[in-house]
Amino acid sequence: MVEAGTAEIESTSIEKSGGSGLVVWSGASPVVRDVSVSKAAKNGIYLAEKAAGTFTSCDVVGSGFPAFHFGKAAAPVLKHCRIRDCAGAVGEDEGATPTFEDCTVDGIPMTPAAAALPVGAPAGAPVPLDIAEAPEEETLEDVLAELGEQIGLERVKRDVSSMVKLSRRSGCARRQGWPRRRSVATSSSPATPVPARPRSLGSTADC
Repeated sequence: MVEAGTAEIESTSIEKSGGSGLVVWSGASPVVRDVSVSKAAKNGIYLAEKAAGTFTSCDVVGSGFPAFHFGKAAAPVLKHCRIRDCAGAVGEDEGATPTFEDCTVDGIPMTPAAAALPVGAPAGAPVPLDIAEAPEEETLEDVLAELGEQIGLERVKRDVSSMVKLSRRSGCARRQGWPRRRSVATSSSPATPVPARPRSLGSTADC
């Protein structure tokens, strides 16, 4: 899992992972070269919301879900990548803007039409007007569950869990019209009391 920053990953093989082969976390922008992902149970390469990065000469083979998944507002650049024998080529959430340069799906140049072809279709096959229905793709809960199954990484697990909880609570507060907590301290005036938040009958998960 790539969590943040601009890490570099090069000349690596990822085989038979129980979830997605390579996960790029929200906001991360790695440089990935010559990485091969084969027989991932889910997506070969999964980019979370607002992830980016450059992926060059990467191979995704035999994934159970679409080879690449791009979360909301993800903006990666893929160059010379090859997809073979996967359940689909690309899945993306609203607002994702991937860029493909000289990529192929089973030898077919990667275009919006080629991405819509069922993987494994022969070159020159009729292009469907609608994107073929793909298996259900990974959710944030799936990715968190996979992280929880990893051995070690206890600090990473705690940090990710805290960030997710904070994000959910902030979203819930905005939807219910709660005031934002702001502490302003000066030398000449006492701190202003923070208004109490209204009680909710449901949990933050219900917001």
